[in-house]
Amino acid sequence: MEKPTNMMKLELLPDDILVNIFDNNCLSAKDLLSITIVCHRFNDACSYQGLWRSKFQDRWPWAWKKIHKGAKKKAVGLEKNWKNEVIAALLISNKLNKILNSLSHELYKYKNITSPILSGIFELFDYGTWGPFIILNELREIVFNEREADLTKHYYTRLVLYQVHQYLCQQEFREFFHLPSQRQSLEKGAYFFAKWFQPKDFLDIEFCEISKKFDDLSFEVQSDLKKKKPDHPAVSIELFSTEEPLESTKWSEEDCDYLFDCINNHNFRGNEDYYVIHNSLLNKVLESKMGIPVTLSIIYNSVCHRLGILLHPVNCPSHFLLKWNVPKSEKVEYIDSYGKGQRMSEGSTRLNNLTSLNSAKCICSTLEVLMRMANNTLYVGQRNLHGFDLDTDMLSAADCICPLSSIWRRSLKGCKKVIDKNPTLKKRFENLIKESEVLLAIQQKGPKSISCKRRSRPDGVNFATGMVMRHKLYNYTCVIFGWDETCQMPMEWIVRMNVLSLKHQNNQPFYNVLVSDGSHRYAAQENLIIMEEPVLTTHSEIGRYFKTFNGTFYVPNEELHSEYPDDEKN
Repeated sequence: MEKPTNMMKLELLPDDILVNIFDNNCLSAKDLLSITIVCHRFNDACSYQGLWRSKFQDRWPWAWKKIHKGAKKKAVGLEKNWKNEVIAALLISNKLNKILNSLSHELYKYKNITSPILSGIFELFDYGTWGPFIILNELREIVFNEREADLTKHYYTRLVLYQVHQYLCQQEFREFFHLPSQRQSLEKGAYFFAKWFQPKDFLDIEFCEISKKFDDLSFEVQSDLKKKKPDHPAVSIELFSTEEPLESTKWSEEDCDYLFDCINNHNFRGNEDYYVIHNSLLNKVLESKMGIPVTLSIIYNSVCHRLGILLHPVNCPSHFLLKWNVPKSEKVEYIDSYGKGQRMSEGSTRLNNLTSLNSAKCICSTLEVLMRMANNTLYVGQRNLHGFDLDTDMLSAADCICPLSSIWRRSLKGCKKVIDKNPTLKKRFENLIKESEVLLAIQQKGPKSISCKRRSRPDGVNFATGMVMRHKLYNYTCVIFGWDETCQMPMEWIVRMNVLSLKHQNNQPFYNVLVSDGSHRYAAQENLIIMEEPVLTTHSEIGRYFKTFNGTFYVPNEELHSEYPDDEKN
């Protein structure tokens, strides 16, 4: 059969048709780069910058959204050499993935990402124009992708995402506190604080979105005010910017009374469940309309500022208030936002009850307010109540105090500073401090490749790493990630845990298990049975030891397998 002779060669097609072909979603940014080296004709057709911009947008959508939003905010265009930006972004992606794939081997015996590794990631920030956005896009794509099958890569990527997020927040804190004190708005400081504590949930929320919620709340107050007093001077004003300090309150005392009444009608109230971390996070308080005195005061102050009322934060030892200098008088009033906006005059019984007679009622800075918020979160952790991840959130709170105090050695100095003020925390964080000291030493030298001790499997060990088990007595579900031929715990622990009451006492295999409630436990063989219908566990460290779940058991990653090589035969 003869080949048709009237077929047009691809390279002879007009540029606009070639561009449409190359713009197809089936072709990735990497594919397009390969096309440019096929021939001069294709390379010329790919000179259209819109084509590369389209590929950039498809490949890194989260980064594109941030870039586009930033360009709109700064009122600038997106005229770039997008081919170069794609090349830089691909280079970042390749180097970052190489680092992520090496972490399990380098850090299997360590729980934290070390500084030399982070330095290698931070160096990528300088690649191209938007290095940090590309890195965050890559990390988020792995962490939030439910189809990500590699549990080990997911585990270490989540740790890196946390560290990168905290690093960027730290830079934002630095820039914020380099501003003149009068431009350090409480609203923006509280936003950075909330962002610090929400490395996963908060990355997609910009300050402008939080600020818009305050604008909308202020517009609602104006609408209520118009119904109550149509001729009020604040009804039709353009909102005052919180970026610019108010010199004084703009309205008379009577006009302010109307405004306060309207603000108080917006149902923000104190949360009776006081010791929950969400009470200190600005976005969470805006959603629930419940918080503690300091966060409710920040919201109250932000709305008042927009509507022309100047208030000052007052950091009393036992309460947090707002101070108002009454216009055209020497009177001073204090506003309790936690008490639905109740106003109290100097010397009133309620004010004295809230603050104690001798306590100072001095105006405080934004830095002092944020320090109080950080201490509040530490106190929540100290009480060990719900809504607080002890390891992650406690370290975040300690770390947060570090930059706020101009101390930059993270875990060690932060935790020691906290423990000096809270001796009751010493026992809980003794090991954490020791671990931090070891990590700081490791950070100076960099992590060393680990060599796992190989565990030969004796006949009496009936279960293997990766098996999904159930505890006979406590009925919890767990996954085995290690075992000992006999119990290796000290006698004090053996007595305390009633091990001697077991049939085989401590002379039987004991297993290290990851429990579905997030804990680690050490269980006797006679207390464990194999789950007939194995289920996935949500334990945060499952990826540290296993690469995937095959529906029956968890498959050990290379590091765990090298430690227990004989378990594969089970």
